[in-house]
Amino acid sequence: MPVLQRRFERLKSVLDGRMADLTVLLEHVEKPHNLSAILRSCDAVGALEAHAVSLSGRPRTFNSTAQGSQKWVPLHDHANTETAVAKLKAKGFRLYGTHLGVNARDYRDCDFTGPTAFVLGAEKWGLSEAARDLMDEALRQIEIALANTPNQLDVLRKAGVVDAGAKGFVELVAGMTGYLRDGSEEPLPDVSIAHEIEPAVDASEADNESQYRFCTECIVTGADINRRKLRERLSELGDSLVLAGTKRKAKIHIHVDEPETVFDTAREFGAVSAEKADDMRRQQHTTHDGKRRFAVIVDSV
Repeated sequence: MPVLQRRFERLKSVLDGRMADLTVLLEHVEKPHNLSAILRSCDAVGALEAHAVSLSGRPRTFNSTAQGSQKWVPLHDHANTETAVAKLKAKGFRLYGTHLGVNARDYRDCDFTGPTAFVLGAEKWGLSEAARDLMDEALRQIEIALANTPNQLDVLRKAGVVDAGAKGFVELVAGMTGYLRDGSEEPLPDVSIAHEIEPAVDASEADNESQYRFCTECIVTGADINRRKLRERLSELGDSLVLAGTKRKAKIHIHVDEPETVFDTAREFGAVSAEKADDMRRQQHTTHDGKRRFAVIVDSV
């Protein structure tokens, strides 16, 4: 049966968005619900494949949580953790697991811009001793990446703060780490203030203004992207440039007046996808142009 052109284009766009440099290694994750949820998450974020080390004699099953994701995300079996880790490292992956020990390093120091594999342990026991020994140095890189965020955007550097999203991720992993280490839990914060109705406070955007109009983003995919030359070319076009990724896939963020010039330049280095250009002046005008009526539309519940 022939495939309709629009369906073919949809399948192609999904496959083009797959990330070969992001994967997970599951160590003795046996429960169907958990296994299904992990594969569905991999499918949702665009991970190309997953890896697993299973207990001997335990048949692997999925339940409805997977929603068919196991058909799209191949799950590769490995005889043991050491073999799995060795194969992933041979492919250039850096492995990260959550565990605290005497030689552990802070997860906020980790660098996720290269090929990355997250190692997830069994439901009850977490990572095995062998896996923990292989992961002990992983956590340090996350803090390094967070501390470096002010160097990536001028507005962060001028304000003397780190990226809020990265900080939130750090806090999330910190809570997970503490719980896995000793079962510690932080009390929930008082959120009653969130329910109080207060008049909006106008905030000045003067320090955050760019001389350019469009916040422009895209993803470049190629066999060997020369990121140094790409950065040099892009830096001539605008400001607030952030270029992150690997030699196979890189994400561009820059403020310019001509977004198409950015996309044309990026195409010289590889295939371009996820093009986006937001009019910052229009956004600011809309934000500070008094109160407006609005509606929220959703397509599912």
